[in-house]
Amino acid sequence: LQIYNDACIDRMRESNDRINCMATLPYWDKDLLTTELKRIVDLGIRGVVMPDRPERLSEPYLDRDGRVSPFWEEVLDICNAQGIPLNFHLNSALDPNTAIWDNLGFDQRLPIHAMLAHMGTCATLANFMVSGLLDKYTELKIGLIESGSGWVPFVLEAMEHQLDEFRTAENRGLKRRPKEYFAKHFWTTFWFESFAPKHMLEEIGVDRMLFETDFPHPTSLYPGVQEKLVDVLGGYDHATRKRVLQDNAVELYNLPF
Repeated sequence: LQIYNDACIDRMRESNDRINCMATLPYWDKDLLTTELKRIVDLGIRGVVMPDRPERLSEPYLDRDGRVSPFWEEVLDICNAQGIPLNFHLNSALDPNTAIWDNLGFDQRLPIHAMLAHMGTCATLANFMVSGLLDKYTELKIGLIESGSGWVPFVLEAMEHQLDEFRTAENRGLKRRPKEYFAKHFWTTFWFESFAPKHMLEEIGVDRMLFETDFPHPTSLYPGVQEKLVDVLGGYDHATRKRVLQDNAVELYNLPF
């Protein structure tokens, strides 16, 4: 694992900070976890990949009864204080296979699995919103990676409504609204979508969306990336396009340009 993280640092330096890999951490041991995080932060790493539900990996929950788990506390302290973003890959919260008909063939299951994977990211977002963690870690940055973005307005609207109806915010002492948590702490990504970047950018937040190609996955945009960008962002001014294509990534990952 250290070899991989060192290779990430080497790639970053060799590319003059144009290529930045996300580090992974030894989640199976608390002391190793915090030691490796401190080491790679000192070396200049730009972010780490986290499991949304570490209990599925036989590790402690991120929080328990409204309090951060001691296992994760120092990690969250460091990331919050030093602006190191936590990155959650799509579907880190749910298993799409549990919702797909068992009798479907492999080629039938694949597109459903790929679509449902984004729903796991909805759960990641919602879990953090109701946990109270973001009231303790007020500067924590969270990247929802390969997440898609079109689902965001519905999830935010639903969480606003449901928290009020179930009095969750009042019962748990949450200090902000779901939309406020999102606008402060979260970034999403898009690649194949057209409707969201064309028609929902302002609603989601011009400063909340990042573009990706998803290369080299089978559903990536390659080739035809530039044509896609012209189609979905061509109607915006230069400042907006620059924000989505560059500045948001610079802000999330503390890039030096």
